[in-house]
Amino acid sequence: MRFQAYPPGRVNAAAAVTLAEGAVERDAKGESHTPEGMTMIGPYRFGTIKINEKDYHSDVIVYPDRVKDAWWRKEGHRLSLTDLEDVISEELDTLVVGTGYFGRMQIDPEVVEALKSRGIRLIAHRTGKACEEFNRLKETQKVIAALHLTC
Repeated sequence: MRFQAYPPGRVNAAAAVTLAEGAVERDAKGESHTPEGMTMIGPYRFGTIKINEKDYHSDVIVYPDRVKDAWWRKEGHRLSLTDLEDVISEELDTLVVGTGYFGRMQIDPEVVEALKSRGIRLIAHRTGKACEEFNRLKETQKVIAALHLTC
């Protein structure tokens, strides 16, 4: 099946069928897009995660309609406000943070305070449990997941 790229938020029926079959469209930033509410996190294991039938091998931010892959933080095992600038600018109810397979990534207190002041709920778990939370919450809330895939 041929795939046609459309601007984010503008997907026609043919593209939706293609996306449902596991293909994704990419925007100018290289982020993959899916129709609203379609993002599904599948199996996670150390260093690898499947999202919408695509494998990722680097940290990701999972939005309701797209995935930002190759997400890098200012400091590898520390989550700072700078790392979440794009996330915080979104309208969301909950941010789910996956702190890694062993839970090594720490969240700066400034992140907690910034989210709280914007009325955004923060849920932080080891990445496996964070994936489960995202999948559970995505049906009833606007939720974004920031997932560290390794330690």
